Order: sequence, then C-alpha cells, then structure tokens
Amino acid sequence: MPNESLHTSPYVVDITLETALEESRMTYRMLHESGENPNIDYAGYCGHMALCRFKNLLNDPTLTPDKLAGMMRRAAQQHHQRAPNLRWSRFMADFISRHSNANLH
Repeated sequence: MPNESLHTSPYVVDITLETALEESRMTYRMLHESGENPNIDYAGYCGHMALCRFKNLLNDPTLTPDKLAGMMRRAAQQHHQRAPNLRWSRFMADFISRHSNANLH
C-alpha cells in the first residue's frame, strides 16, 4: 500500500522524485560503464522498477515508458536551455512534477 504521506505536499513529492532520478541516473551510469556486455536482465529489472516508482510518485497508474521518456526529454532540453547551472535532478524533479497529469494532493 503506497505511503499516503508522500502525496501531502508537492515539495515532498519533488524531493522523492529527485531521489528517484538520481538513483536511476546512477544505475544507468553503472550499466553504461560495465563495458560491452551489460547485464540486460538487470537493466530491464531496473527500468521496470523505475517506471513503477514514477507511476506511484506521480499518482499516474497509466504512465507508460514512452510518456515518461518524453517528459524526461523535454525536461532535459529545458534544463540545458534555461538552467544549466542548476542541479540536474532538482530541475528534472520540478519539471516532471509540474508537467505530469498527476492529481497530487
């Protein structure tokens, strides 16, 4: 059962999103740096778990990998254009929480 307190404040959701983004980025970096033979099973598992986590954090059970990837691409473009000196995960979390179709309390 999801922790309802996570949805009490957009700020709390942003911080939790920021953590999820940082963890996903670290996992991607680890897989990328593993060389020519990354563990594809582990990569698939991490992707699945990340999508489930974002669905929960954004309160959007219909979130698809394509929709999440699109939001992240737009956020990355905006980060590059508007605030390249702002911490990547902080900007991304703010952008995604503002532009998702979630019904946050």
